[in-house]
Amino acid sequence: MPTGVPTKAPSEAPTAAPSAQPTAKPTDTPTQVPTPHPTVISTWFKQKGTDCTGVLKCAECVEMPLLKAQATCMSTPGCKAVGCGYESTHACTMRGVSSMKPSMDQDCYQRPAHTITKYKSPAGMGCKSGGNWVRPFGDVPNSSDGFYDCARKCKEKGYKFFGLECPRQTVHCQCANSLIGSVPVSNSQCTIKRGSAGWASRRRAKTHCVGPFKAGQYSLGSHGVGSVYLTSPAPPTASPTAQPTVKPTAYPSLNPTAKPTLVPTSKPTGNPTNTPTAWESRRRVAVVPAPPMTRRRRHVVIDGGASDDKVQMLDVDAYM
Repeated sequence: MPTGVPTKAPSEAPTAAPSAQPTAKPTDTPTQVPTPHPTVISTWFKQKGTDCTGVLKCAECVEMPLLKAQATCMSTPGCKAVGCGYESTHACTMRGVSSMKPSMDQDCYQRPAHTITKYKSPAGMGCKSGGNWVRPFGDVPNSSDGFYDCARKCKEKGYKFFGLECPRQTVHCQCANSLIGSVPVSNSQCTIKRGSAGWASRRRAKTHCVGPFKAGQYSLGSHGVGSVYLTSPAPPTASPTAQPTVKPTAYPSLNPTAKPTLVPTSKPTGNPTNTPTAWESRRRVAVVPAPPMTRRRRHVVIDGGASDDKVQMLDVDAYM
């Protein structure tokens, strides 16, 4: 049937797809202009009215639509969230999330925890001294953002390892392709104030590497020693199951047996079986005719079973 109020003017662009359900009633006033951006639904946790601070420095760290920003964030070291304008999804940027604060013009979409990149140290080499390390990028800020920035820079240049050394307001960012020449030391030496190996205590106190010595869970090295991490961490684990499954896994039984009968059958079997289920004993006395030449008579007991008879000799009487 026709709408109650006709549209004053045709829309500038047709609808991309029909609505799932028809409109319950026509609108009183038609929309004058189409919406500038389509509605986007994100699976990330949205904190409405929240500014997630922590600027990332990378070529991809520019404004982009929400879903594209989230996809880029998944492969960008240090990215933990995407920030957008309040109730807007078309101009969003990736964030490192150093802190969060209330905001009237920002929304924050937090990246799922299980997808956040985690860097690991090679086996037996979490902290080192010496080695063939280079510093093509100079220093980075002493923060989580600086740590991830160093990881990204070393990876983009093709290095296998990265690490940090001598933290103060900034920290040395260093890269390497080989651990030859690097001497492993205790991991704790990359998280405390110290001097070079062999220095006296009075010299250690004068070091300019004053910390902080950790950024979150990661070590930033110390005086004369540097942390060691792989630039290509293991991929994140798959998303955990939201709820436990209702039924157990069928494995290892490919074809499980049917459920047992809860109650006996109401009717007996139509045809009896050829062999009885249980042994039925029956006993009878029989006279077995003797062979003609012996003129003997034998008394025996016969126990009858399901499929055969067992004969037991009782006595033998002879007569003329």
